[in-house]
Amino acid sequence: MINFEYLEPASLEEAAGYLKKYSYEAKLKASGISLLLLLKQGFFTPGYLISLLKIKNLSYIKTDDSKNLLIGALATHREIEMSEIINSHFYALAEMEYDLGSVQIRNRGTIGGCICHGDPLIDPPAVLIALDAGAKAFSLRGERIIPFSEFFKGYYETALEQDEILTELVIPKIPSNAGCAYIKHTLRKAMDKPFVGVAAYLEIDRNTGICSNSRIALGAISPTPVRAIDAEEMLIGKRLDNQTIDNIFRDYELEDMEFSYDIRCPSDYKKWTTPVIIKRAVKTALERASKE
Repeated sequence: MINFEYLEPASLEEAAGYLKKYSYEAKLKASGISLLLLLKQGFFTPGYLISLLKIKNLSYIKTDDSKNLLIGALATHREIEMSEIINSHFYALAEMEYDLGSVQIRNRGTIGGCICHGDPLIDPPAVLIALDAGAKAFSLRGERIIPFSEFFKGYYETALEQDEILTELVIPKIPSNAGCAYIKHTLRKAMDKPFVGVAAYLEIDRNTGICSNSRIALGAISPTPVRAIDAEEMLIGKRLDNQTIDNIFRDYELEDMEFSYDIRCPSDYKKWTTPVIIKRAVKTALERASKE
């Protein structure tokens, strides 16, 4: 049995104070779904468990004056999936949530708790990187925004300092000439973690059909999500259609990328499958970017 003291702060300042006071003996808790699994596996044995659930105003989905999307860290996966704002303007996020775990898990689990454990086999990171999103972190020293492209550092390791709390996800407005798609490849459509997860983002000049910007993020293939920079560069400056995309990726291989083995899926299979999923995601993003 793990013995710990359970703390329920009513404010971010109080929670950050506990983190400063108890340092590495303390662990933050949101809904506890990911946390409970790690506790059972013995990844850590905290002396103090700090619940964030009584802190108000950490569960919201809204846009700011610049139409950037702001998601509170305690917003649930189900709230993101069902949000009218997200389904209207940031649909790749909702697309990702549709197949994340079961409805019961999505009803309970929070986006912040999911992300902060740094599990390499989850869906959100690839989408957040493709959308150029950032994580707002709070501590008694102040606030800062960490780009999600720099947020994940290794197995169950993030860029958050020991005394920092993830409070908000900040996702830039998606231009009208842009499209984003997320494709998850796994054995079952729902419930399973991805073998490979690919998020593709394109900006297309509507007059010429030329790609002016591209981001392709790959999840579940290595200890951290990664950008397929070489694939992005092959798209930028090209007049894209499905045939062109087929030609670009006909012989494409991810030679210099690390593919990790996990018990469900050999690394060779991930290496063979990923280019196929990239091509599908890019085609879907192009279709969406080309629509009015």
